[in-house]
Amino acid sequence: MRIPSHEQQWLTALNERVPLLTDEAKQLKNLEEGFQGECYFDQLFHLFGPKEVPYLDDITLKHQNSVVQIDKLFLLNDTLYLIDTKAYHGIYRYDGRKWRGEKFSYNENIFYQLFRAQTVVENILEKKGLHVTTKSYLVFTEDDLSLAIPKEFSQNILQSHQLSEWIHALSKQPIKNSNEQWQARCIEELNLATIPRYRTWRTLSLPRATHLKKGICCENCHQYDLCSETYFFTCQNCGHRESKEKAYVRTICDCGTIFHDQELTIGLLRNFFGEILNEAYLQSVLRKHFLRTEKRGNASSYINFGTPIYEWFEKKKEYFGNTEKRVHWENRY
Repeated sequence: MRIPSHEQQWLTALNERVPLLTDEAKQLKNLEEGFQGECYFDQLFHLFGPKEVPYLDDITLKHQNSVVQIDKLFLLNDTLYLIDTKAYHGIYRYDGRKWRGEKFSYNENIFYQLFRAQTVVENILEKKGLHVTTKSYLVFTEDDLSLAIPKEFSQNILQSHQLSEWIHALSKQPIKNSNEQWQARCIEELNLATIPRYRTWRTLSLPRATHLKKGICCENCHQYDLCSETYFFTCQNCGHRESKEKAYVRTICDCGTIFHDQELTIGLLRNFFGEILNEAYLQSVLRKHFLRTEKRGNASSYINFGTPIYEWFEKKKEYFGNTEKRVHWENRY
């Protein structure tokens, strides 16, 4: 499952509880557009692309002193394809050395980044005796884009109107079953070279933290007017219901995302939940789902992975989905 960058997660969680600064709001908008572009390419690839090909999404690779991030890579027969998606709007020009555009600084060379990622991938595999043909592409997902680039670079460019046809052509290639073991080795070596993805450098200052909106927000409309029933919460704004257990875990994760540089403590969570908090229930949820640190007594705390519920508890997705059956249970009197 593709997930937003950690910075997008942080800005999204913060935006639900305090107004973003101008640069934060602009960055969140850019990140959301970029993520939507990546998901759009994923959807096209799923619908029209070759079936059952090995692939990796959103990986960060390290080889020697080089670290690169790749949006998507996949193996088709003996060729490895690298994809870097861009959700750019407007007019862009590349003169062979520098880009001129509206969304990034003049010094950022996305062709250099693409070819550097390709070199890192080739070096990782060649070190293990796996020689591979690689093809890398900048994929532009937006229709309102005008590109002016030298002809020799056009073979590494795919624009929105070309995507469906290009992906469909890949699906027409005959699959060579003899390559399956070799492909599996390539994916294994790339997985071994994968490191945890970048975490945002942003943290919340103490003065801004005092202005955070307290409580549990509705997961549907993000308002804070919830009515507490025995087993679930009902949003008074949109009528959405959510199991109490999932709402508590989701809110703990939101707190952990915003304060990703801290451990989770009862004091931090008490302040984050505000008046809606049932502290006994919070304690039971923490014991059930979260890992304690070695600290005890007044300094006791829980390990903070600093991500939203969909990433933190990805392996418990089915469990929390089943808790939603409780929204139909009768209240206990």
